[in-house]
Amino acid sequence: MSVFLISFFGSIVAALLVSWIRRHKNPDPTPANSNKTAEFSRSKTIIFSSACVLVSWLCMVVFLIAVFLPSFGIESNIVLATSLISFFVMAIIYLLTSFQLKCTNCQKRVFFQISENPPFSIKFKGLTGWSSIVLQVLLMNSFTCMHCGKKHSIKSNA
Repeated sequence: MSVFLISFFGSIVAALLVSWIRRHKNPDPTPANSNKTAEFSRSKTIIFSSACVLVSWLCMVVFLIAVFLPSFGIESNIVLATSLISFFVMAIIYLLTSFQLKCTNCQKRVFFQISENPPFSIKFKGLTGWSSIVLQVLLMNSFTCMHCGKKHSIKSNA
């Protein structure tokens, strides 16, 4: 019973502490002028990183389809293994390249989402946060930083 009470009161104290930290943290940079678009300096890296995410998403879909193929009498061991290995390889490459990508305005990492609802996250094709940025980069050659709202353009031939 005492362990329960200690963990119960500990969770209340932790929630209060997180609430206090959120109220007293340094304010985010002021939103950038929405009319001005800055050119993103690491165009090749952000396009490559976004493509890795897209390929890993496709590998997940193929894996899920391959899981259900045996119920239709189709052998799918090679497809399962290939899609799973490809998913992990693409995810590792994405993680390694995404560390290099920072917004020029707020200096926060473009693909790293700390909060559930980033302050300037734009809903794009039904997605928000970092996944929205992935699709914005691949489909529009531009994106809006979810941390500060700065619009960036990407040269696809850079």
